[in-house]
Amino acid sequence: MRSSLGKGQFYLLTAVVIVGFFFLMSKYINPYSFIDSSQAVIDDEIFFFNNLRNQAERVVKLSNDTTLAPNLESFSDIADEVAQEKHYIFSMNYTVRPSDVDFVMALVSEKYSLDSSFTVVKP
Repeated sequence: MRSSLGKGQFYLLTAVVIVGFFFLMSKYINPYSFIDSSQAVIDDEIFFFNNLRNQAERVVKLSNDTTLAPNLESFSDIADEVAQEKHYIFSMNYTVRPSDVDFVMALVSEKYSLDSSFTVVKP
């Protein structure tokens, strides 16, 4: 009778040791599993500028010839308002041609001065 009781205690002790081992390993490995998203907040200007560029391309792709100019003007106004709220200086110039739109964008903050020239082909 005593040997079966000893086996039960051995299995229980083994289970506790294994759970403890995995718990300690998870505490050791866990700090390395988090994704550091602080860089995105630190470099918000770059994210914001790239987002504006992508959205300008999207405006061209989703507009037709009659709505393109008003849509671009509206987009430029909204982008400028949002940039001012973030204390950035934003400028966007564009030239609408029959087959495409040329953009020149610039964003200035305390840390960065970003600019880009690109062409978006109309659909």
